[in-house]
Amino acid sequence: MAIPHWSEQPDVWDTVVLGGVTFPGVAEVEVERELEIDKKKPKGKHQDKPTIQGVKSAKVDITITLNTPEEWAAFQDALQKIELGADNAAGTPVDISHPVTACRGIVAILIEKITGPKKPTGGTTFCTVKIDAMEFDAPKKTTVSTGKGGGGTFDHIGTFVDVAGNLFSRVARLSPPGQSDSGQATYVDNNGQTFTAKFVLPDQLLADSVAKAKKTTDGGDVTKTPDAATGGDDGSAPKVKSFFAPKDPSTGDAGP
Repeated sequence: MAIPHWSEQPDVWDTVVLGGVTFPGVAEVEVERELEIDKKKPKGKHQDKPTIQGVKSAKVDITITLNTPEEWAAFQDALQKIELGADNAAGTPVDISHPVTACRGIVAILIEKITGPKKPTGGTTFCTVKIDAMEFDAPKKTTVSTGKGGGGTFDHIGTFVDVAGNLFSRVARLSPPGQSDSGQATYVDNNGQTFTAKFVLPDQLLADSVAKAKKTTDGGDVTKTPDAATGGDDGSAPKVKSFFAPKDPSTGDAGP
């Protein structure tokens, strides 16, 4: 699955999702991964004799820039979901969705430090927050079977963008199978609804959560899709927060 170019989908590149929460403002994400090298220089020699001991966990740096009062208010709510405090278990990894981390194969991070918010200075109006994290072991790739007579596997799980530019999450498959997913294509989701959109980014933790929910459905029937509140068998899709919630043009607020 190709990651969209920044000129084609700038909103995707400006948005980071942490722990299922879409953060407001403009996000910049940097990833640095390096070898673990034991450098030893033999006595009397001019060069080190390096021993490669493995690969270090990647360092993930996130900078979020806030400008408007609305972004600032929304950020305060979003921050509570990842804050390193008593209400959140220390050392608990969170999923991350952003083109940079997707490119580097990172789907979850462990947040080590949050710095800021830093008050604007020098006549600027922008407030910044920095998040230092390290990559966490990626879960195994998961797809969701359609069950008996389902006609295929829901192997497109993540973010889609429609022709109007709205971004949303779906658990879906190509309909009919065999189409190219490099552009706008026709899909059917796990509720049987057909839609046309472009698949933008996979969401591995969403795939895992849906697969886990299906395994625990009442009666063990994996052909049923549990509802979000009880894991029941009413056939409704799990309620999943939009990967990138499109904004309401009248209010500027993010969608559900």
